[in-house]
Amino acid sequence: MFHSFIRYFSFLSFFLLLFVSSMVNATQTFDGSGTVNKVIPDEGIIIVNESKFFLSNNVYNSGSSSNQPVIYSLKKGTEIGFSGVESNPFDRITSINIHRQPD
Repeated sequence: MFHSFIRYFSFLSFFLLLFVSSMVNATQTFDGSGTVNKVIPDEGIIIVNESKFFLSNNVYNSGSSSNQPVIYSLKKGTEIGFSGVESNPFDRITSINIHRQPD
């Protein structure tokens, strides 16, 4: 009887520790703005203010009704605002708004 209580307590402690550790590693978000330096659509990467970001072709321009993924609308010199989640090796943009396209 006592051994089953110890075993139950051990399992409970393990799952509680697992739950707490997952809360500590919660996803961190970020937001930013800047000028696009380079777009690499085949790799889903854009460089903004000399920093690399993942930009999936599932992300659309928040300020437009276009049904085209925003990565195909971006070019060097485009001014954007964006937000996303921290990721490795590059942060992932999940929302983007084009403020100004270069002439």
